[in-house]
Amino acid sequence: MSVKRVLAILLCIGMLPAMSACSFRIQSVDSLMRAPKLTGVNQLTEQTLEKSVGGDIILKIPLTGRYASAFVYNDLDGDGNEECVAFYASKTDSDAVHMNLLAQDNGQWYSVCDAVGSGSDVGAVAFADVDGDGVSEIIVTWSIAESKESRFLTLYGKYNKNDGVVALMNEKFTATHTLDVNRDGKDEIFIASLETVNNAYVAYGKLFAYNDGTGAIELVSVANLDPAVTSYLQIVDDTDGGICRLYIDGVVSQTHISTQIVEIPADSMILRLPLPEDREFSNLTLRTGRLCCADIDNDGRIEVPGYEELSAGEVLDRDNGVAEGLRMTVWKQYRGGMLTAVRRYIESPDGDYSFTLPADVIGTVTAVYDVKNGRLRFYTLSPDHQKNHMLFYIEKGVFVADEEETALTGGIIYRDESSIYSAVLTALGSAAGVELDRIRACFDKA
Repeated sequence: MSVKRVLAILLCIGMLPAMSACSFRIQSVDSLMRAPKLTGVNQLTEQTLEKSVGGDIILKIPLTGRYASAFVYNDLDGDGNEECVAFYASKTDSDAVHMNLLAQDNGQWYSVCDAVGSGSDVGAVAFADVDGDGVSEIIVTWSIAESKESRFLTLYGKYNKNDGVVALMNEKFTATHTLDVNRDGKDEIFIASLETVNNAYVAYGKLFAYNDGTGAIELVSVANLDPAVTSYLQIVDDTDGGICRLYIDGVVSQTHISTQIVEIPADSMILRLPLPEDREFSNLTLRTGRLCCADIDNDGRIEVPGYEELSAGEVLDRDNGVAEGLRMTVWKQYRGGMLTAVRRYIESPDGDYSFTLPADVIGTVTAVYDVKNGRLRFYTLSPDHQKNHMLFYIEKGVFVADEEETALTGGIIYRDESSIYSAVLTALGSAAGVELDRIRACFDKA
């Protein structure tokens, strides 16, 4: 996968905005129009819903998440047939959004139960198997209009044809993540919460797990989180040596984000911070932009992004003046209490391509991007960190040998239907052993 595609996935602009339990103020836009009538299975479930609750309703579509419909289908009792959860609000009682559970009997849909939610909108809908029986429970997040803090997560228990569903937990939250910490087939629920106390943020994380003895979802552990964060972008996880790690990307300011790491040992299920007494990790991961953590090489381990200035690196403007320094994007893994770089690359200022810097050349080469000519030039780096001799450059187009520049050699390193890129080697670059094949391996088109 190209780095650009990875970045497109990673540039997170939002997280699950809501999870709650019941009673909300509907925004006025809902009363302005009604969605067109649905077709197919959705039409049958909508007709069943209206027959049960009346037709004077507004369908509520989840604001984020996988499901972009007011009708969400899943097998909730393990019988091989899908049930449906439908979300709506009454036009005459717009302070409450409802979840109605619909089931089938011999192909005929009917309403099983109706529950009032905890917000003016449905944030997201998800499914998790918290008790490990192979059948999913329902997770719904709710939000209240114009409130960043008043969000709730509701976990509904097993579907029963007679009783419908019962809420097992209803927690205030800011961001949430579901994971199986100890790989026992039972999902745990982690929530991160930001609250304002005396005009200051208080941040904490909670881990909930199912108790086989009581048959209830219970709070297992609580930990303080970074209070400098004002909102969350995403939470992802990986596992290494019996320890599950959460990587929580949070907004620190309008221009910066950071990542906080929370560890959860599988044997104790107790939340812990690698460095609980200070904010070292958050400071180490502080970065501009909105580039979030990800598994960039598909090895099952999460990498944390950041930026480093390339020593003597420059971006030249069209008048060959130094516009700015040239920086590297650096992806690091958390290993043995440290963040260790596993990949560094330079991205062209126009975002058209990137070039990975192998570990064995770090500190020995630098680069200059020439905006006027569209060239990324690579130079040797002197011991005193000064730009020295040019090795090669990358440019768009086909390299054509010039009789007056016989010392230059080159070839195509990338071609697709719309563009061609070439690498041009100097005599010094060729003598130093720079090879087109290695340049091709480091080049990544967006």
